Amino acid sequence: MKKCSKCGVQKSAEYFHKDTRAKSGLQSQCKGCRRAALSQYYEGNREAIRRKQRACDKERRAEINRKSRLKHLDARSEYSQKYYRENKDKHRERQRRRRARKLSGVGMVPEGYESTLWEIQQGKCFYCEADLRKTGVHEDHKIPLVHGGRHTKSNLCLACPECNLRKHTKTAPEFLRILSSE
Repeated sequence: MKKCSKCGVQKSAEYFHKDTRAKSGLQSQCKGCRRAALSQYYEGNREAIRRKQRACDKERRAEINRKSRLKHLDARSEYSQKYYRENKDKHRERQRRRRARKLSGVGMVPEGYESTLWEIQQGKCFYCEADLRKTGVHEDHKIPLVHGGRHTKSNLCLACPECNLRKHTKTAPEFLRILSSE
């Protein structure tokens, strides 16, 4: 038998949660009092608790996704190669359409404009500001060609491969919002 420190009622051990830090091996409050206290705490701090849970969930999901990508890298690569071999005509058609969209852009980009962009961006990724000398360089359209963006100087930027591949068909403002929320 143990006395609850909250309600003062003498109860058997089955009415208390275990606590290895306590001498008796049980919590000082009975399960009913503990449940009421936690419920009251939750009601008073609901938004803070939810914010913390969302942040933890986002971090956990990102870590799980990263580990999964690394774990299945060979399988994904093999699948991509197999798909390409079996669908060369689809791949070529997609590339042809992309080149056509790129060539139909108003105000073609002069050859060597990448070096000008390099100077403007000081060798840093447009999105995450990583050093492009270390990560490598991809030329990116801020508004993707598939969304009606043009292949013009004002629509081009340099990005690290990771940002460019993650951005995919999002616009620059959409992708920057995603990055800022992480």
